[in-house]
Amino acid sequence: MVESGAIGPGGTLPVTTDGGTMSYSHPGIAAQQFQRVTRGVQQVRGECPTMQVDGAEVALCSNGGSGALFTDVLLLGKERP
Repeated sequence: MVESGAIGPGGTLPVTTDGGTMSYSHPGIAAQQFQRVTRGVQQVRGECPTMQVDGAEVALCSNGGSGALFTDVLLLGKERP
C-alpha cells in the first residue's frame, strides 16, 4: 500500500499531510500537538495552506508524548453526528 503511493498527498488515503514531527511539530509539547488538530480542521474546511487534500471530509488527528505516557485521538468530519 505504501509503495503504491496510496498514503501520499495525491493518494487514496493521504497520511501526515503536515509533514510529520520532523518538519511540522514535535510530540510531547502540548502547544505543538494542537497543531495537528489545527491542520485537521483546515483540511476538512478546505482551507489548508499547504498540501490540501481535495475533497477531504474526515481527518484523524493523533498525538502521543512524554515517552508515550499519554496519547490522544480526535476524529474530525464535515457532518455532525
